[in-house]
Amino acid sequence: MLTIVRKSIYLLVVILLIFQATVFADSNGSKLATTLSVNQKVDKNTSEGNNNEISDDNEADPNSVQNSDFPIEPDSSQAPPLDQSEEEQIPSFEEEVELSDGETSDLLDLPAQLKGAITIAAPTALKSRIHSDTTVNLEWTHPDSTQVGSFEIYKDDLVIGSVSRTKTFYTVTGLSPGTTYSFKIRALAQDQVASEFSETIAATTLSGKQVYEFEQLEGLTHSGDRLTMQEESQSSAGRHAFYESNAVGDYIEFPFVAEQGIYQLDLRIRQFNNRGIAKVTVDGVAVAQSLDLYNLTSRHIDTQIGQVTLDNRATHTIRFEVTGKNASSSNYILGLDAMYLTKQVVHATPKTPTNFKSGIQSDTTVNLEWSAPTQEPDVVIDAYEIYQDDALAATIAGTKTFYTITGLIPGTSYVFKIRSISQNQVASEFSQSVNVTTLSGKQVYEFEQLVGYTHSGDRLTMQEESKSSAGRHAFYESNAVGDYIEFPFVAEQGRYQLDLRIRQFNNRGIAKVTVDGVAVAQSLDLYNLTSRHIDTQIGQVTLDNRATHTIRFEVTGKNTASSNYILGLDAFYLTTASLDTFEPNDTPETATPINVSQKYESYISSKLDKDFYKFTATENTTYFFTLQSPSDRRYKVEVFNSSMQPSVVKKLVDGRDVHFSGYMPSGSFVYIRVSSEGEDYSFEPYRLRVSPASTKQYFYDDANRLIKTEYFQGLYKYQIQYIYDRNGNLLNKSTEKTVLE
Repeated sequence: MLTIVRKSIYLLVVILLIFQATVFADSNGSKLATTLSVNQKVDKNTSEGNNNEISDDNEADPNSVQNSDFPIEPDSSQAPPLDQSEEEQIPSFEEEVELSDGETSDLLDLPAQLKGAITIAAPTALKSRIHSDTTVNLEWTHPDSTQVGSFEIYKDDLVIGSVSRTKTFYTVTGLSPGTTYSFKIRALAQDQVASEFSETIAATTLSGKQVYEFEQLEGLTHSGDRLTMQEESQSSAGRHAFYESNAVGDYIEFPFVAEQGIYQLDLRIRQFNNRGIAKVTVDGVAVAQSLDLYNLTSRHIDTQIGQVTLDNRATHTIRFEVTGKNASSSNYILGLDAMYLTKQVVHATPKTPTNFKSGIQSDTTVNLEWSAPTQEPDVVIDAYEIYQDDALAATIAGTKTFYTITGLIPGTSYVFKIRSISQNQVASEFSQSVNVTTLSGKQVYEFEQLVGYTHSGDRLTMQEESKSSAGRHAFYESNAVGDYIEFPFVAEQGRYQLDLRIRQFNNRGIAKVTVDGVAVAQSLDLYNLTSRHIDTQIGQVTLDNRATHTIRFEVTGKNTASSNYILGLDAFYLTTASLDTFEPNDTPETATPINVSQKYESYISSKLDKDFYKFTATENTTYFFTLQSPSDRRYKVEVFNSSMQPSVVKKLVDGRDVHFSGYMPSGSFVYIRVSSEGEDYSFEPYRLRVSPASTKQYFYDDANRLIKTEYFQGLYKYQIQYIYDRNGNLLNKSTEKTVLE
């Protein structure tokens, strides 16, 4: 039945051709001699089992008819040949025909005159998603046509291979590393009619990497499970090793050849939901403890493993040993596609910064400084990395040797360390760590950060320096007496201790310091032979409730050794001062009267502060004078008669009490002066008490034995206890000293 249908269709086509030729000849008033030479092939199995052939091997004479089953006598006149446009209008019958018994068959091949009318669709979506150094994988989408018999692959416009219609990927091999190629493909019909070309794509092979395809490595060994090399479009070079390991301890080991050196090892693996976890070793050294090949869906991935050091052995090995599987995995299979070795250039390790320290802190900043060590000739420090509490806090240029950490919390301790980074991004070892605590209890004002300052017009710059608080200071180039600079600041109403951090040198001036127009230092000398930063205590200031206060520096002169009048102003600090209820008492005329047996507390609030007290004797007796200084300060106490002639001089050291006594007639008086020794002062109070000669009280038991003695002297109450045995013998005597309130 199939053969009959095919022949019937063929006859219809031939008759149609004859009819068209005859019509063409009649329209020109002459007959057309038409010769048909058709080669028909029937390759389907039919009940007849015969093949009928019509050969077109011999070229036909236009005036004769040869080898035709359907000869047509030629006319006596010559007809013009069939026009090309007529050939293109001949319909194509290349379709499938459904037969009466339900079978389908490709139509028979058409005569040669009709072949030019047959077209097939081109492949689409040509792409390359994986390359090695010498291969490129190509993949595409099959055109929606049953006529495709194969695909032709072109590289740089030359055909390099073909694959059957069932494949939609191809691996191009034998390429050069680091080279760009163009690729395109086309479909071929079974009768070799070609489609249009696909789009052209460019692909570049890998360079700088040694690529090892696991499926190509010879001499591999494994623990005996089934190993196959599977073809897949996403596999490097088109295939990958599929090792069906099924238990912990299974392994597969591949030999490879590489030169001695340090390499970055990367892998391309095939993941799926039946994969295991493997330990990866190279030459017996572990480079990955747990490479998990599991993924819910099938995919290829590239993964970085780490650096490996290869010695000079002739052959190296990479081994994958199953150590377990993901809890969601169904098996222990390993899908291994390729490995990549990228040789690493070995760069020298830079040396570690030295002398890392912090010389100055504020309440929210810390200055860090260090020394740059001498490096090897081929090492250049590109940067320094500073770590705060083991976290990277800053990366700064390799030309700097100090840095200011900002945004810290007052009164908080931090740990810092530093390391060098070379131009090749190699890191040194860390320096020693330093512990630093930010200031607390002080309001810190950085002169270079205060906004709205005014001055007499000389040049002002903010200079960066490692010893400057917060990293910079105000450098005012005043050059004459009367020049000034004034800074606004905000602070709450109250009494404060004012301290300054200044930058001294041999070209500095002397300045008067005023706060809100009130002088707090008449002659602050910023001169020093060598350059240095110092903290200096100025004195106490009282701030009212105005919104903004001012601190002013007015040049009043210069040290005779100084070359100029410059002011280097870094920062000032305000610390809330304890109220001294006895001020002003800095002179004998303003001395504070004190009474016997009463304790007094007050403060030496600046290096210039002196506190005077006046004591008048109420009876003829010996009086005891006691002074206690702050624990870390050296104060001195002096006693003068009414004519201000010194009577007693005593010095205090490290907070110990000092006692002295003297006989005074009733009605006489003395002046007592408390001051600092060596310009020492404190916000902790000192204590002063005058007491008469001690009157002791004695206590006895029923046996008339002395059991306790009490008396007051200086700042304390004393109790002496006596302990006896049953026979009345004294066993122990103890003294208890209690501070008087």
